Amino acid sequence: MRGRQGPKPASRAVGAHATLCVRPESLRIAADSQSLHTDNRLAATLIDAIHQGDHWRLVVQLQGGAAHDGNSAPQWFAKVGPAALPSGLTAGQALALGFRAEDAWVF
Repeated sequence: MRGRQGPKPASRAVGAHATLCVRPESLRIAADSQSLHTDNRLAATLIDAIHQGDHWRLVVQLQGGAAHDGNSAPQWFAKVGPAALPSGLTAGQALALGFRAEDAWVF
């Protein structure tokens, strides 16, 4: 994972719990990660797509992990313009989320 401070924040020990924050409008969406030209990519599953006038709000669940408290992986929200929405999206579909290093905050 690359963030604003490089591969890992200097104040974190390797393996320590952290919170990753990326604003919804900074997330890029694609049907496969190879078509994303971003520093970071995460696998996700589409839960819902909600049309909100000038954009779509996508609700996705991250794949391959659990929250640090042992619960299922968190849901993320992406704010996507109509032109950036992959065609034919359906609930349950696998997606790739991408974001630039400068858009990631780790706490």
